[in-house]
Amino acid sequence: MLPLLLLAACTHDDAPASPAGIPLPPDTYPLQIASVTISADGQPRTRLTDEGNTTTWQEGDQIMVSLGDKQAVYTYTNTNTWHSDTPLYWENTTQQEVNAWHPVNETIDFTQQSTKGLTYLLKADPVTADQPSVNLTFTHQLAKVRVVLSGTQAGQVETVAVHGYTSCTHNQGSISTEGAQQDWITMHPVDATTYEANVV
Repeated sequence: MLPLLLLAACTHDDAPASPAGIPLPPDTYPLQIASVTISADGQPRTRLTDEGNTTTWQEGDQIMVSLGDKQAVYTYTNTNTWHSDTPLYWENTTQQEVNAWHPVNETIDFTQQSTKGLTYLLKADPVTADQPSVNLTFTHQLAKVRVVLSGTQAGQVETVAVHGYTSCTHNQGSISTEGAQQDWITMHPVDATTYEANVV
C-alpha cells in the first residue's frame, strides 16, 4: 500500500508523461514560468528597464501569456515569481506553443515618458513545449532614442522632444500604427544633459 501511495504522490509532481496526446487530469499541471529574461544587445537581462540600478522586474509588472488558445495575466511578485489568479494548465501531453507579451493593454501611449518613465513593448520568443516549466526570453519591439547635449549651455535646456507616433496598438506584441497620429514627444530626462524616449 505504501509504495502505491508514494508513486501516486510522485506522479502528481512530475512532468506530463509520453506518449504525446494523453489527456491530463483537469487543473493538475499548471504552466510554471521558470524564468523571464530580456534580450538586449545580444545579452540576456532580467530587467525591464535599464535606468538606474534596477536589476529585476518590479513588483506588480504584468505579462500576458498564451498556452494554445488560452490566455492569462501573470504578475511579478516580490518573491521573484510570476503568479496568476487564473493560471493556465496543460490539458494533455501534446506539444503546445507558449507566447507572452508586455504590456497587457493593447494600446500604448508614448506621451507620458517625460514624467512616468520610458514606455516599453516586449514580445517573447515562442516556446514549443510539453513540460510544465518554461523559460521566456523577451525582445524589445520599440526603438530607443537617446539625446546627449553638449556645450556650455547644455545644462540649461529644460525639455527635449522627438517627433514620432504618439501612440500605437499591438496584437500579442506585434505593432500596428494604423490610425495613429504623429506629433512631438517630450523625452524623459535621465540627467541634466541626457534625454531618452522609446518610439515606434
